[in-house]
Amino acid sequence: MIRRNYPCKTLVMLTAASTVSENFKNEKETFLKESPLYDDPYADEFKAKIDQALNEYFGIDSDEQLKITTKVVEDFEKTTRSELTKVKTQIERGYREEPARRDYILDKLGYKEFWKKARNQTDLISLAIAFANNMNEELSADLAAHKVSSTRINAIVDSATGLQQSNVAQEMLKNSSRVETEEAVTLFNSIYDQTIDICKVGKQLFQSKAKKDMFNFSKIIRKQQSGGPENEE
Repeated sequence: MIRRNYPCKTLVMLTAASTVSENFKNEKETFLKESPLYDDPYADEFKAKIDQALNEYFGIDSDEQLKITTKVVEDFEKTTRSELTKVKTQIERGYREEPARRDYILDKLGYKEFWKKARNQTDLISLAIAFANNMNEELSADLAAHKVSSTRINAIVDSATGLQQSNVAQEMLKNSSRVETEEAVTLFNSIYDQTIDICKVGKQLFQSKAKKDMFNFSKIIRKQQSGGPENEE
C-alpha cells in the first residue's frame, strides 16, 4: 500500500502546489539560468499535473475555479471572523448573570468546540456553519432580548449559508481525497515531490525575503490555513 509522503491534507497540498506553480511560472527565467531542466514545457506540464489531480479527485476542473474558491473563502474570513468575535462578546456580556445559560448557548453555537482554533481557516468555517445550523427563531429572539445584535447574527448565518451553497465548505473540510487509490496517491506524491524540489531551488536562488517566501512551502501552507501572514520560524 502506497502511503502519502506529505504532512497535510491532500487538497491543502494541491492548493499550495498550485500557488508554487504560478510563482515558478512568474520567475521561470531565473530558474532557467540555473538549469535547462526548467525550460518549456516544464511549467505547463507541472501545472497540468496539478489540474489533473484537482479535476479527477476533487471535481475542481480549472485553476479559475480554484481562484474563485479562494476568493470566496477570503471574503468570508474578512467579514465573518469579526462578527463571530463581537457576537461572542455580546453573549458573554448579555448573559453575565446567567452563566449556565451563557455556556449552553456558546456550546450550542459551536464556540466551545471551534473558537480556540478558529484562527485556522477550516475551524473558522466549522464554527460559522455550526452557528448557522443551530440558530433558530427562539434562540435568536432570546439573544436579541439580551442585547445581542440581530444584524450580526443574520450576517453570520447568511455568510455561512452562502459558503455551504457554494460547496466551498465541503471541499475545505475534506479529510482526504475522494478516492485514495494507489494511482491517486502516486500522483499526489509526485506533485508534492516536484513542488518541494522547486521550493528548495527557489529559496536558494533568491535573496529577498519576499521572493524566498514565494517558495517556502510550509509558509504557504500556514498562510493558506490561517488566512493571513505568519512570522518565519
